[in-house]
Amino acid sequence: GAKPAGGVPSALTTTVFGGPVQLIVVQADRAAEPATGDDLGDLTVRVTGGELADALVVTSGRRTALVFAVTRQDGDELRVSVASAADWTVAGVVALRGEAADWARELATDPHLLLVDPAPLPADRPADGLATAPTVAAQLHQSRTEAQPA
Repeated sequence: GAKPAGGVPSALTTTVFGGPVQLIVVQADRAAEPATGDDLGDLTVRVTGGELADALVVTSGRRTALVFAVTRQDGDELRVSVASAADWTVAGVVALRGEAADWARELATDPHLLLVDPAPLPADRPADGLATAPTVAAQLHQSRTEAQPA
């Protein structure tokens, strides 16, 4: 992403993930509508302890999701720092399993997709707590179905 102007960002979020990580999703809300849909303004994403592929960018109104495949991880810890001096508010940084393109499609369908399961982990869910695209999609379908009036 673009680097913040003027050096020190006024807003910095760092998230630390333990264990192997396949994907990182950064969700951010734009302070104002961008001049163009692909303009990330002063949003910067940096990683320590590995490398990320170029992001798949999904934009819907002021919400943007950056979906990164982790191409290298140097140990048990991956630190992701997201910074913006003025243009963005970070809505979330999560680690996920699966393919970046699959998650980009899910986020294009629902930019406010719940990426963290608030319920206790079921017995068939990995102990590391990382969500998988089919698990989240099934939970969303179930919760939307249950929310429908009879």
